[in-house]
Amino acid sequence: MPPPAVNAAGHGWAFSDADHRTVVLRVERMHGYREDLEWRIHAGAADIAEPGTAPSAVALLRDMVLAARAAGSDHLVVDVRGNTGGNSMFGVFLGYFLHGPEPVRTLDEGYQVRRYSRLMLETYPAFGTVRPAGVEATGGYDFQHELAWRAGEATGTSPEEWAEIVAAMPSFAAEVEAGDLAGAWNPRVTVVTDSGTISAAYDLTTLLWRLGARTVGVPPAQAGNCFTDLLLFSLPHSGIRVGVAYKISLKFPDDPERGRLFRPDRELTYADLAAHGFDPHTALRVALDTR
Repeated sequence: MPPPAVNAAGHGWAFSDADHRTVVLRVERMHGYREDLEWRIHAGAADIAEPGTAPSAVALLRDMVLAARAAGSDHLVVDVRGNTGGNSMFGVFLGYFLHGPEPVRTLDEGYQVRRYSRLMLETYPAFGTVRPAGVEATGGYDFQHELAWRAGEATGTSPEEWAEIVAAMPSFAAEVEAGDLAGAWNPRVTVVTDSGTISAAYDLTTLLWRLGARTVGVPPAQAGNCFTDLLLFSLPHSGIRVGVAYKISLKFPDDPERGRLFRPDRELTYADLAAHGFDPHTALRVALDTR
């Protein structure tokens, strides 16, 4: 089957079969949805003032979960092929609906080192209020997360940080306050990847994998241990738009090989492609056939 049709934010879902046992969630990209815009507004981004009529990822996932529960569906296939990322909060929302807040909040996803540069603070002024004291002495680099992780003191997000994350996105905050669908659907989960599954889509993949999902497809081109989160700006003379990372992220600090290449549990093979007539959606078909 082809992937489900998507809305203006690149998200959509559909039942894959007549008996509605399997739901396919297509996540084409992870920017431009309502909660992404709310997050950026909260961070002080200068290029946006209101979320307007942007589709809500939380509302779409809520509708999907309600329909899947009503139909008795027991398998969720998340298709993130070709998704080059955006805002990784989408994965937090999906994890919340599937597992509830605590497994998502306390998930150990390694650590990050952030640099508080002039460009970073110009792009996200709100980060200036959380800049650690004395960070200028290390060139703007904040090693607190790494040191805490290495000491075994930091796995996941603290309750205070979680509350701040939720509050930053009113659409998600309303869902959390309602609380009626937290961890409300517990299907078997399969994530379909390809080489173009990068950035926030890679984050979504590894988050679901750490929560028990199987992965099918082609390894993402991105390394899990990498520089990430671009700050965009224009060169003063040519006007060329460029980007520079302000974080290093180590998703697998104690597993450098997996941090270099995240191999799916079921890798797509030439035999698979040949058996399906070289259908471009072979990986999705394999995921649907995997029990």
